Parts: sequence; C-alpha cells; structure tokens
Amino acid sequence: MNRKIECKKLAFTHKVKAPYPTSHNSNTVKKQPSAVFGSYSREVIEKLLCDIEGGQTLGEASSLNFRYDDALMIYERALSLVKKDDGTLNHKLISKKRKQLSDHVLISPTPLHYREEQALVYQCFDNLEALYTSKTSRREIKQILEVFYEKTNTSKSDIRFTFKQKKLFYSYLKTMCQILPSKHWQVNISCIESEPYINEKNKKAYRPVVNKAAQLKRIEEFRQKVPSFEGEVTSTGNYNGYALTVISPLKQKGKAKLSSALMSYVLHFLLIVEGLSD
Repeated sequence: MNRKIECKKLAFTHKVKAPYPTSHNSNTVKKQPSAVFGSYSREVIEKLLCDIEGGQTLGEASSLNFRYDDALMIYERALSLVKKDDGTLNHKLISKKRKQLSDHVLISPTPLHYREEQALVYQCFDNLEALYTSKTSRREIKQILEVFYEKTNTSKSDIRFTFKQKKLFYSYLKTMCQILPSKHWQVNISCIESEPYINEKNKKAYRPVVNKAAQLKRIEEFRQKVPSFEGEVTSTGNYNGYALTVISPLKQKGKAKLSSALMSYVLHFLLIVEGLSD
C-alpha cells in the first residue's frame, strides 16, 4: 500500500553547516593547559586519588582521563607524602581520625565540606594560576611548600615559627597572603619565658609566664613590617613565637570560631602536583 500511495519528495533548500570550520574542528581545539595542574584539572586529579582510595587499581582509575605515566607520577608523589621511609604513615597531612575506604591508605587531600571554604579554595587556585606564570613566584611557592611540609601536623591547626625564625616567618607570610588575602589570616605572637619557683615538694621548678613588654614590642614590630595586613593579630599564650592560621569563613555565620583546614587542602594539593606543569 505504501508503494501505491503517491507522495512528493521533500527538497532541502538549505545545506547543513559544519559546527566548526575545517581548520578548527572538535579534534583540534585544545583546552589551555593550567599553569598549576598542567593538562589536567584539579577535579580530575582529585577523582583519580579518591578512586584509588576506594579500591580501584591505578590503571582502572586513570584509564579515561590520564596518560598512564602522568597518573603514576601523581600517585607515587601522593603516596610518598603520607608515608615515612619505613613504610609507616606519618599523619602530617592526613589525620588518624579519617577513615579508610578500602585496604588502600588515604592519599588525597582531606575534603572540605562547607561552601564558604570551597569558595576560598577556588580563589586560592585562581591566584596561584597567576603566580605560577612568574619563575620568581614559583621559586617562592616551592620554598613555602618545603616549610609547610616540615612544620605541618594534623594535631595542630597553625604553622609555628620561633623568634629565631623571624625572617622565615615574614617570607612565608608574604607568599601565603599572595595566595589568600591577608584578611583571612590570624597571626598569634606570644612571648613566654620560664620563671623559677618552689613547688609543693619544696623543690625548684619552672613555670611559663608571659613577658608582656617583649610581646608588645614584637606585635608593634609586626605592624610596622606588614602595615597592609588586614587579618587578626592576637597574643594567646600557647607558643613562644609566631603562629599562623586561617580564620574560618564560618565565623561570619555565627558559628564557633575555628581555624580552617582549607590552606592545608590547597598546599597538600600543590605538593602532590609539584612539577606536573613544568
């Protein structure tokens, strides 16, 4: 019946245009590589590490998005940061409280759960993209990464410097404020000395006391050296020297004032991908 029914063929009057000119088709258009992450994105690298933590092999986790050699370099770097030479975990970057998802040890930066922190992380990496275009800035960031890894520990939230490390502290602070503006930082300066006294057993002992005059002098020196600093300057007597930490962005929402883990996340990520964009 269909063959017997008379019908007219439709004539197309317009040609369908190709979506791209032949010199710019979808196979030749390439994404601009990241100055920090090279040919990959932070999200893709994080997924690779999380998939391995979840029990996938390196080959399975990397098959869709990576050159295997690049994935292997990222994996070995991430693993070296969480293990000591003897193979035991060092817990410098990943807390003992964080639970493993499989038999594989945790190797990815501790995830951030609050939108306010995640927004600041994007700001940090945007600033890093700009900083990484300068060889001088790259060297400075490499230096602060070495300082961070030496001093960081999941048992405390701040990065501490003795007064003998004053030059190192100011250099570290300068670079960190280029990554995250100074208004998000807290600097604690405390001068604590040991004072002798006689204890209840009638024996000589020592107790910590605050040298208020010396502390005031150090704080004034800081304000003169860094007049543009917009963060908080405190003098809580828990460490003799300088201590630097990020102020939690949740403070503005009326929640308890806690230090933020976001800079540990950012610097842990930089340690993992160091050299990937060279």
